Order: sequence, then structure tokens, then C-alpha cells
Amino acid sequence: MDVVFTILIWLINRRTHQHAQMRLRQVICDQCSLVYHYHMQRSAEGYAYGLLRIGSQQADLRAQQHAMKNLDERFEREAEPVPCPGCGWINEHLGEGFAQTQKYGKHPTVAGMVYGLVVAMALAASLALLNVATHLMSMNQLIYVCIAMVIVTPILATLLVAVIRLRRRRKNWNEHWPDRLPELPTGTPRALLQVEDDQGQMIFEEVVREEEILADADKGVHLRLGLSKVPDGCCGCLEPTDLWFEFKREQKSFSLPFCKACHARRTRWIALQWLIGVSITLVVLGGCVILQRWGGSWALTGDGLLIASVLGICAGVMYPLLMMVFFSHPFNWKRVDMDRGIIWVKAKNPAYNQLLQEMATQQLVVMENDLIELALAEETAC
Repeated sequence: MDVVFTILIWLINRRTHQHAQMRLRQVICDQCSLVYHYHMQRSAEGYAYGLLRIGSQQADLRAQQHAMKNLDERFEREAEPVPCPGCGWINEHLGEGFAQTQKYGKHPTVAGMVYGLVVAMALAASLALLNVATHLMSMNQLIYVCIAMVIVTPILATLLVAVIRLRRRRKNWNEHWPDRLPELPTGTPRALLQVEDDQGQMIFEEVVREEEILADADKGVHLRLGLSKVPDGCCGCLEPTDLWFEFKREQKSFSLPFCKACHARRTRWIALQWLIGVSITLVVLGGCVILQRWGGSWALTGDGLLIASVLGICAGVMYPLLMMVFFSHPFNWKRVDMDRGIIWVKAKNPAYNQLLQEMATQQLVVMENDLIELALAEETAC
């Protein structure tokens, strides 16, 4: 069986291509008829199968075409709830398009895990019912009840998901208009107004929203990949530098400027943590030796001595490793919504966070017919 499986893997070559793109979308406000634009970023994945390794190039091409087709469909179907920069109104079709972006079950694996968990819980409840309620009804009745639980529970879960989708689609984004804007989702693009520059060329200028300016930089800053810029100074000391620190997380990476002096301080800090770890190990082992020889009733012998020594060594090794994982980086970052190009960044230096916030809220000038393709294309074979 293993041989057959190996042969199938060798014969069938699966190629995957992921493509991300940013496009300029036009909106006409339903309330005041103002024409504005916004950047919309989406990503899509395509795959194809080929026979033998000789079909890899053709499979790659079909995977790219499949990814671009899926991406075009997403751009046609989805939207972002960008309020009108003139009156603050959010068109209904923008809210409906954003509901398509948020719909439950976008990732089939997650939906499958949820439904699998629901069925497993129903089975567990059925088994418990079989053991407890045998004196309340006959065995045949119990079996029918258990079968009904296994069937009905996923149906109820499906109905619940449908209700959640319907509520999202029917959300009234203009409920409090014109008194105040709704709370917009994290990473909502800014509106772009088309203006004429000094040379007579038509360009787009971003309209920065008030809530972005008032955001607390100490809690971190949300950046838009491909649009947001970072300060040139070191994220540790703000000194000018051309060196960068790369922080990898979940097979993705993000970099910020990090000078040579801060690199050296970080290296010394890591060496100090290892020194503390070695000291912890020596203290524990020394305590074991003291207790073994002069411990009296507390003396360690045999398995107790071995366990204490192993725990001491593990503590000495785990301490520096944990410190390096959680505290050695000059900044922290995470993916908020990579599908829409949104990440969260927080540096240890509060002054750098403030600079990040200022640059993130700067007015961006975009040339006409701007189209940015992000470097997120990946190819894998299995």
C-alpha cells in the first residue's frame, strides 16, 4: 500500500499559485453624487494537477490562470465599506460586497473542522445518553434519538451560519448617519479624490479619517502592505540606518530598520539570558549535590536525584529560549487580514510607534491608473 501511495505521489504533481493584487475602484455616492475611489486588495489561490514531473510547467500555467480567474471573481463580487469623503454615506452595495468578503466558510478546512466538531459532540452526547437513559426508554428508541441528534445538530449549525451571513449582509451601515460614522472594520481603505496637480496632471489624494489620526499609537499601528511606509530611522534608537531586522512568523516575514548598535545590544542581551540559564542549571545541580550529601531527611537519592537534575537542566535551557522567543525582538507584528493586506505592528520604542502612526496617517498621493501587484506569489509542489 505504501508503494502504491508513493507511486501516486510521484505520478500526480499538484501545483499551487497564490496571487495578490491591488486595484483602484470607483464609487458614486448615492447621497450626494460625489465621485471617489479607493484601493482594494485581494488575494486568491489557484491549483492544477499534472502527470509526472514533466508536466510541471503546464500545471504551473494552469494554476496561475486559475488564481487570476478566482481573483477577478473576487474583485467583481466583493467591496470595501469606504464612506463618502463628502457626506460620510456608505453605499449599500459596498456593505453587501464587504459581507461577501466576511462570509463564513471562506476557508473550507475551517468550516470542515467546525462541522466535524459539531458531529463529534453530537456523537459524544449520544453515547452518554445510551449509558445514562437506558432505564427511561427502550434501546431502539435510544438508537433513534441518537441518530436524530447526529443528523439534526449539523442542520441547526448550518441554519445558524446562514442567519449570521444574513445579518452581516443586512447590516445598516448608515444607521446613525449623518450624526456619526459607523465603526469601520480594521484596515478599511481611505477614500481617494481625483484632483489636478501643479503640472496639470490628474492624481488621486487620500482623505485621512479622523479616527485614524486619534488612534493610540501605544497600542500598536495597523499598516497597509504596499501603501504604508515606515520611518527610515532605527526602530530601537531612531538613529539613521540602512540595516533591517527581519521577524519571521508563520512562514511570512516583516522587517523594520534596526541599526548595528542595537543589533550588538540585542546580541549581548541574548548572551546574558543564556548566562542566566546556565546559572540556573548550576544552582539546581549544586543544590542536588548538597541535599545528597548533607540533606539529612531531605537527602535526594536514586530517582529523586535524577528527576531534580533533569528539571534543573530543562529550566536552564528553557529560560533563555523562552526569553528569546517572547522578548528578544525589537518589535512585534501579526497578520490582521493578509487577504486585505492589513498587519499590526508595535515596536518596543514608544517614540518609533508614534512615528509609525504619523506616517500611517499621512496623506498619500497616488498617480492615475495606479495598479500595484504585491510580491505574494508563491508556488509549491507536493
